[in-house]
Amino acid sequence: MSGERFDNGYIKDSSSRTLGRVDGIYIKDSSSRTLGRVDGIYIKDSSSRTLGRVDGDYVKDSSSRTLGKVRDFTIRGMEREKDVTIVAAYHFLVKKIF
Repeated sequence: MSGERFDNGYIKDSSSRTLGRVDGIYIKDSSSRTLGRVDGIYIKDSSSRTLGRVDGDYVKDSSSRTLGKVRDFTIRGMEREKDVTIVAAYHFLVKKIF
């Protein structure tokens, strides 16, 4: 688990600086620019290109290679969000994984 945390829809780093937010199916940066979105089990960029997906407990890229488990990409406080939303927020706001 990383030092980032989820607080009232916002993802913040360990020094409480806002990295971005989850707005429904959209992941936005701190300037409210859409970075990507969630479409079912798929994670898509702002151009609707599929980057990866969550398949059960596993995170896979667009070539179906396993990159890790969902728990490898968690953000503290997001436990109640959908797994695909957690992984998308991690990818767009913390560290690129696809």
